[in-house]
Amino acid sequence: MLCLARKSNRKVFRLIFRSIKCLRELESDGIVTRTEFSSTPPRVDYSLTDSAKALVPIRHGLYAWAEDHVARRRNAHNGACRP
Repeated sequence: MLCLARKSNRKVFRLIFRSIKCLRELESDGIVTRTEFSSTPPRVDYSLTDSAKALVPIRHGLYAWAEDHVARRRNAHNGACRP
């Protein structure tokens, strides 16, 4: 059981490390800003930059397109399977 816990902890650590790395890359690319607070426990906030906020409507458009595309594919597939 201890072995399973260690493997699980390693997976969680890797996931956290990758997330931190991604956040730092987003910060260096000017997508997010990082604000550190000197508190106990330590706290860091991330927020979208104005440049990234300009992408939000585009993201919504892509999401709407994807939903429509999946629905059309599902309908086409269902219609093709009917005798």
